[in-house]
Amino acid sequence: MADTGITLFQPDDLQSDGDIGRREIGRLVPREPDEEPIGSPEETAEIQRIEAEIAVKRERVVASFSELRRRMVKATDWRGWVRKHPVAWIAGAVTVGFLLGYRGGRTSKN
Repeated sequence: MADTGITLFQPDDLQSDGDIGRREIGRLVPREPDEEPIGSPEETAEIQRIEAEIAVKRERVVASFSELRRRMVKATDWRGWVRKHPVAWIAGAVTVGFLLGYRGGRTSKN
């Protein structure tokens, strides 16, 4: 199985207060990746199945975020909008220029 970067807590790390992990200076510490799992082969297989499922879901989330980012960059690319609709942009620029010029011309004739 490929290393997913996920380390699970050891089953025997359950503390009496219900926390998971070894206590080390007041904080919880997950098991090391090279530590042998504790438990039956069925439990180990279940843990490996869950780790594989988490890895697949992580890949899906990464792919979804990558697609979302790509779409967001495309949607906010003003140069692309200008290339697709040059007449509308020119008309808008002329209109804004006319309005600013008309407004500026009226206030300067005092």
